[in-house]
Amino acid sequence: MSRGKFDTQSLLSEYFETRPETTAVKIRGQIDRPELYEYEKKIGKPLVDMESLEIAEMLKSFSNKSFTNKTYKISYRTYDTLLSILRDFFNWYIDNYEVIKNPCNDKKIKGRNVVALFADSSEIFTRESMEDAIERIRNSQLEEYADYQEAIIRMFYEGFPESIDIVNLKDEDINHEKKTAIVRGREIQLSNRLYELLVKIHNMEEYPAYRGYYLMKSYRGSYFKFPTRAKFENEFEERPPEYWAGHISRLFNRDIKQKLDININARTLYLLGFYDFLVEKVGKEEADRLIMSVRNSDDTKKMLALADEYGVIEQNITILKKVLLPFVETK
Repeated sequence: MSRGKFDTQSLLSEYFETRPETTAVKIRGQIDRPELYEYEKKIGKPLVDMESLEIAEMLKSFSNKSFTNKTYKISYRTYDTLLSILRDFFNWYIDNYEVIKNPCNDKKIKGRNVVALFADSSEIFTRESMEDAIERIRNSQLEEYADYQEAIIRMFYEGFPESIDIVNLKDEDINHEKKTAIVRGREIQLSNRLYELLVKIHNMEEYPAYRGYYLMKSYRGSYFKFPTRAKFENEFEERPPEYWAGHISRLFNRDIKQKLDININARTLYLLGFYDFLVEKVGKEEADRLIMSVRNSDDTKKMLALADEYGVIEQNITILKKVLLPFVETK
């Protein structure tokens, strides 16, 4: 039977009926979406007829929407997740309909090649990209608030893994002589610029806003201060730590991503900081080689040792390499 006679939507329905209901509900919408059928029409092939590179191009056409309904292209990590779902779908198809080569197993659309596939449609985020973002923030915000946003950006880049680590930073964690901070039991060397910003924000009592002003308050002894309107001052310390960690996430989404259209987040900044640390330690060529290395125990040990030195949370080497792929240039 010709594969072209199979209706993709019917095949997907049959496939997901064989999966646990909760799994099907969770992942069907990630694959069974308008972009898939639009791509089928564009190339004149159903899903089961597609070659590996066609599947990769199809996944590149997928997009995600933020809670504000703004559309973003999928990330490298999402691409890998979608490819994994399709790989399982093709395995099911092979078991139930006909023996074909599973296109999702093709090395041309995995690993280093994924970076090359995406490179023509998106810029690699670099230290220069971060500095450009900071400059745009400084050109569009009041000085005090720009200082606040810049400090948070630099904290993630310089080794603070998550927002809660900023909330948990205490006065005794700062060594003013060495310009270092203790984060999760590790000493982080702060840049002169970040140290200057942290001290400035720590000493701020308030900062002007476009409508009135904000009080700047330490949260349960935190070194980093957080803004609050005077009318909410009594509720400030009653909020859980997760609220102020969420405040930092909201700052990125509202004031940086939405208002300035800068696609930046804490995780990307933290990983970029680690990637630049690798480059500083072993050189760019060797850093890229370690990230792209496959099934080499010596390379794995070296990479994990460097990750441990930096304090990277993720210790699964496969996942660690995947999340660092976006920083590897292939051109």
